Amino acid sequence: MNISLFNQLVELFNFLTDPLWELYNSHNGYEGEPFLGAVLLGVIVSTYPSQIAAHLGAVTYISSEMVHRINWWKTVIGFFTGKLVSVYLAVSLILWSESTWVTSFFENIRPLSVPVFLLLGISLLAHIISFRKIAKKKKVKIGNYPFLKGGLIGFVLSLFMDHGVINLLRLYTPWLANESVANSWFISFLFAFTSFVPVWIFSIMSYGFKLDTFLRKHSTRKSLKVFFGFSLIIIALNLFFLYQK
Repeated sequence: MNISLFNQLVELFNFLTDPLWELYNSHNGYEGEPFLGAVLLGVIVSTYPSQIAAHLGAVTYISSEMVHRINWWKTVIGFFTGKLVSVYLAVSLILWSESTWVTSFFENIRPLSVPVFLLLGISLLAHIISFRKIAKKKKVKIGNYPFLKGGLIGFVLSLFMDHGVINLLRLYTPWLANESVANSWFISFLFAFTSFVPVWIFSIMSYGFKLDTFLRKHSTRKSLKVFFGFSLIIIALNLFFLYQK
C-alpha cells in the first residue's frame, strides 16, 4: 500500500474523526457506553480510504439501479446485508485466529478491489447481459434478484479493509467477548449500520428528493450507464495507485 497517500487521505477526515475520538474517550471507550462506542467507531470506520471507495462504488451502482428499477431500495438493503456479513467474518477471524494471519488475509485480498471495480464498471458499459430482458423473454419473475445481487456485491466490496479499519476492529472485538449473545449481535449491527452511514444518507436523500424518478424521466438509461460505468473505472484506477507498494 502507498502509505504516504493512505495517510494523506486519512488526514483529510481528521476534522470529523477527532471530535468522535474525543467523545469516545470521554465515555471511557467501550467500558462506559458500549452501544455509543459501537456507533462512534462505526462512523470513524466509514471515513477510511477502503470504506470510502466501497461507499462510492455502492452509491454509483445503486444510482445505476435507480435508472431502471423501481425497487432499487432492495439493492440498498442487499448492500447493507453484505456489509454486515463481512463485518461478522472479520470480527470472527480476529477473535478466533492468529492476528498475523488475519492481517495477512486482508492485505492479500485488498488489491482485488481494483479488478472488482473494473469489472463492475465494464459490466455497465458493455451491456452484454440484461437480466430483465432475459427474464421477460423467458417469463421468469425477478423476485429478490436485486437484493441478492446487492448482497453479493456489498459483501465483496466490504472485504477490502485497509489496516486502519482492521486496527479499529481490534478495539471493537474485545467488547463482544464480554457481552451476551443478544448484545453482541446488536453491537455488531450498530457498528455495521453506522459504518454504512454515507450510503444511508445518499439513499434517504435520493428517496426524499425523488432522484430515482428524475433519472428515469430526464435521462436515457444508456448514457447514465456509461457515466456510472466510467465512474467505477475511475474509482478502480484510484485504488490501483493507492495500493501500490
